[in-house]
Amino acid sequence: MSQDVLLLIDDIKNALQFIKQYWKMHGRPIFLVLIREDNIRGSRFNPILDMLAAFKKGVVGGVKVHVDRLQTLISGAVVEQLDFLRISDMEEVPEFKSFEELNLPKHSKVKRQSSTPNAPEVEQEPDIVITEWKNRPTHEILQKLNDCSCLASQAILLGILLKREGPNFITKEGTVSDHIERVYRRAGSKKLWSVVRRAASLLSKVVDSLAPSITNVLVQGKQVSILFSDSYLVTVTKVSG
Repeated sequence: MSQDVLLLIDDIKNALQFIKQYWKMHGRPIFLVLIREDNIRGSRFNPILDMLAAFKKGVVGGVKVHVDRLQTLISGAVVEQLDFLRISDMEEVPEFKSFEELNLPKHSKVKRQSSTPNAPEVEQEPDIVITEWKNRPTHEILQKLNDCSCLASQAILLGILLKREGPNFITKEGTVSDHIERVYRRAGSKKLWSVVRRAASLLSKVVDSLAPSITNVLVQGKQVSILFSDSYLVTVTKVSG
């Protein structure tokens, strides 16, 4: 039956009708059609070509469709769930480690460029060590959180509270989750990217593709450097002007 191209086209049309009738979720559904080489051989070519032409026109079996590159469609859709990226309550929250900046030789012609040239160093470097605070009582962590003005340190303390007490635990600025969101936005406004990355990881903020985000940065006249490590792709944005 899989070799019957007319039956295959009917199945596709029926699937689109089913999605049109029952899709109630946010965002637009993405429907993928796999076309093999043997589907367009001989007498099967014209029916498949007609179906593709209908897709291109925007209507297939009375259902409005939009054909585009997969990456473009994904960036315009709403991701409901990414199970493989979620961390269960039983798993250890990964510890965030910043990258070590190597010292350049005196005779080197390479000029170092700071990713946050206008941010005071005191705001970039935390004044606490996570290993010294992760086993302290909750009330001490809350007191330090209230007295601390360093966003990097606040992100570390909030990460400990998130793991220990959960996202709905109340702090001076609302729940732990809300507090982390505020730190995330404050760090973003001050261009403190290490704090932004830590807060984003605690909030499980993910994007399906780097391309739209990088494009958004570039069109604002800012420079983007892409660094590769053994296991991860890391982007560091450098603000120009």
